[in-house]
Order: sequence, then C-alpha cells, then structure tokens
Amino acid sequence: MNIIYDLSIFGEAQKNSNARAGIYRVVENLARALINSGRCSVRLSALDGDAYNLTLQHLLASPEYREIYLSRFPHSRIHGRVAHWYFKMNARVGLAAGIKKIGWKSLRKLARHSEEFFKPDLEAELDLENADIFHSPFYAIPPAVRKYKKVKTFLTVYDLIPILHPQFFVKATDGGDHILKTIVDGIGREDWVTCISQATKDDLCNYRPDLDPRRISVIHLGASKWFYPCKDEATIERARAKYKIPAGRYILSVCTLEPRKNLAHLIRCFAQLIQQEQLSDLKLVLVGNLGWKYESIFAEMTSAKDLRDRIIITGYVADEDLAAIYSGSLFFVYPSFYEGFGLPPLEAMQCGVPVITSNTSSLPEVVGTAGLMVDPRDGDALCAAILKLESDKELRATLAQKSLKQAQQFSWDECASQTLTAYETALSGKI
Repeated sequence: MNIIYDLSIFGEAQKNSNARAGIYRVVENLARALINSGRCSVRLSALDGDAYNLTLQHLLASPEYREIYLSRFPHSRIHGRVAHWYFKMNARVGLAAGIKKIGWKSLRKLARHSEEFFKPDLEAELDLENADIFHSPFYAIPPAVRKYKKVKTFLTVYDLIPILHPQFFVKATDGGDHILKTIVDGIGREDWVTCISQATKDDLCNYRPDLDPRRISVIHLGASKWFYPCKDEATIERARAKYKIPAGRYILSVCTLEPRKNLAHLIRCFAQLIQQEQLSDLKLVLVGNLGWKYESIFAEMTSAKDLRDRIIITGYVADEDLAAIYSGSLFFVYPSFYEGFGLPPLEAMQCGVPVITSNTSSLPEVVGTAGLMVDPRDGDALCAAILKLESDKELRATLAQKSLKQAQQFSWDECASQTLTAYETALSGKI
C-alpha cells in the first residue's frame, strides 16, 4: 500500500503550544508506527504553504526527528520560489544526508519563505496517481484529493465536543462555526473514518446518521515510550526540583488548564479534604499549559488562600520529565467532563500510577476496572475517592498493578496495525 499521511497539525503545534499536548502527539506517534510497521510505504505531507513552512521548522528543531529525509524537487519545478515539500522519515537515511542533497544555503533560504511564496500543485506533488490511501488525521480532505477516485480517503475524528458541548470552547471571533463542525459536516459518504473511541463513534453516528457505520472504525490510541514506571528516586527528585514541586506526597493532574478539565472542582474538593481531614503533608500538582477561561481555576486557588503553597501549577513539562512526575505522585486525578479518549489517564497507568477519573464519555473505555470512576459533578464522590486512595496503601498498590495491566491493552503498534487493517478493508471493496 502507498499511503499519504498528512502532518499539517505539526504546523499548528509551532503556533500553539497546547496543540502539542493533544492531537499533535497522536499524529506524531501514529506516523512513526505506520512507517515502522513494514506493511506499507508512507509519504508524509503538509497540505498548504503555511502548514508546510511551520511543519518544516518544527521537524528541523526537534531532536527526535534526526532521521528525516527531505525529498528534493527537480530544479525546474522550483523556479526560484518554494513550491511544496513533503517529508519522508527513513531510519536508514540521516538528516545530514538530506541536508547534503539540498545544501544549507538553500535550506535556510527556503525556511525563510512565508505563505505568500507557496504555490503548491497539490495533485502533482503528492503523486496521487500512485497513492492508494490519503489519510488526514485532522483537517478536511482536500478537494484535489477527492478527484482521484481510486484513492481511498481517511479522516480521523477525535471527538465531537465543540459540536455537542460548545460551552467548553472559545467561540470563533468571526461568529462562524468551530473548525471541527466544518470538518465533520464535510465528511463524504465515500470517505472512511477512524474514531479514537467507541464513545466518539457513537457521537459521530448520532450526529451524522447518513454515514455508513461500517466505514467508521474504532481504533484506540496508545501511550508513547516516554511513559514508564520510574523507580529511580534521583531522577524523580531532579524532575521535582526542575518544576518546583516541594518535598512530600502529592496527587497529580495533567491537562490543559481550561473549564472542560474540571480543575476548579478538583481544587475545591482538595481544599475541603485538607481542612476536614487535617492532611498536613498532601499537595496537589497541576501540570499543563494555560488554556482559555483558566481564571476560574486561579479564583478557586484564591478562595483557598491558606492552601496556596499546597497547590502547585508547573506549566508545561517536557516529555522526558513526565514519567518521573507521574511516578513520583501518590495517585492521578482526572475529573474531566468529557473526553474523546483521554491520554493522560493512560499515560498515568502506563507509569503504574493509580487513577481516579470521570465515569463519562470515553474514559471508562480507557481505564476499565483499573481505576476509581466518579461523576465529574459529584463533589462528595470525588472527595471520597481521593480520601480512599490517600488512606489505603494496599488499594493503591492493587490499582497500580491493575493500571499496568490495563495499559498493556493499548499501544501505538496496535493502533497502527488496526489502522492498516482499516486501509486494507477500504481497498478490498468489502465492508
């Protein structure tokens, strides 16, 4: 199979650091797993000039992309301006070899070009004549791709939260629809869709009953290699010092600081428990970038002013430090109102950390029986779950073992394998 897999979201990650915490991570890991599967030939692309330029900057700046091959167009196609590059990741060809083909001078010149200089001929440059599958892991399928009837078009849908629960998202400044609505409304009956959870598929089928559910595959995500049980106390202490997490026990939450993640509720419950139960050494650590309407979170911290030094907001934590931060925690709490999948609970479980999460949307699919689940609007239930885990060492140990076992059901290799099976189904013409 010849696959074209779009990386345009990498460009968004350059503009918006929050993008690196969600869909970006999925696109990156699935791309690697598809390439390493040995079952297909993968070409990575960026669909327009702006996305391409930013994607290029991101790849060149990322140490994990040392094995990039930059495919060079014939000189006659460039004509003194940037046409459109696409990427191939190949473990056998290093970055130096790709740069040698292009030359540093040309590379610097091309990287400086802005959107106005891009005049991509999408059809020719993506070689759609020889493609079997075009997979967009976020943006709508381009019209130019649809003209090639033999190319099976795939779109990944992560959730329908902006459509079903618009109160959790910023309204478009022009008063228009959220981009996701435009993407989902644009799914054609001949398109194939991968959903990251059964909950997301159910939402999509309810919203678009005209779509054939047989063309919609449920393919769960995985947690990356960065997440593992870190047993080295020195590594954990270095990470704590780096992000100013004080000594002592702490419970952890990892997410973008925004209303949907329900952190104000978590802070209220934490403050209530500290005061009622006299938990003198327990802290709450919140890891993640600021999202929108985060003011309510800080307002809740202000209300609990006597506990300010017990609630630590670290901001962004680098991937290489996350396993130590997870592993150093007493347990993980994720009271989100709604999730398309919920990677942070899986990451915590892969680190062998007990989990408390919500009983809504996709989260029961991810956590199974390995964690404690509560109604995200029930403060008493969350307080009871936190107190139960804080006080019961044996329960924490049991859930830690269950977490590791549950996490084994999810991997990027399995995600890639199921994605490839969906491609094969589409190409077979048999549903």
